[in-house]
Amino acid sequence: MAKQQIGDVTQRYAEAFNRGDVAAAVEFYTEDATFLHPNTEIISGKRAIKEFFETGRAFGLSKISFKGVEAGYDGNLAYERGIVIMDIEPEGGQAMTDTGKYLVVMKRQADGPWKVAVDIWNSDLPQPVQK
Repeated sequence: MAKQQIGDVTQRYAEAFNRGDVAAAVEFYTEDATFLHPNTEIISGKRAIKEFFETGRAFGLSKISFKGVEAGYDGNLAYERGIVIMDIEPEGGQAMTDTGKYLVVMKRQADGPWKVAVDIWNSDLPQPVQK
């Protein structure tokens, strides 16, 4: 049951984000969550994560999906590891799909639900090479 609940968190987050409801998507994070996005400093706190996601949508991140590969829990801590697929459609730019890996650490809240405390992902695309 708990493994299903863990997987449901990422799926429900994706559903909220994909319908453009960043505020609802961020509700799946703890107040003090950290988001470890590639090529940027650590983003700390639900408010900063919301601002970051709003910027991502403005730059064309239109859809995100997750395929959980592994999940586990022990007491009030859990993790999910999997594949993330992101559709990016920048205004005036070329649409692309980015596939990568993710790992989330979740904490069970006092009232029962699991929320993401740490979120990290990275792309499978090759690192750009400076000339």
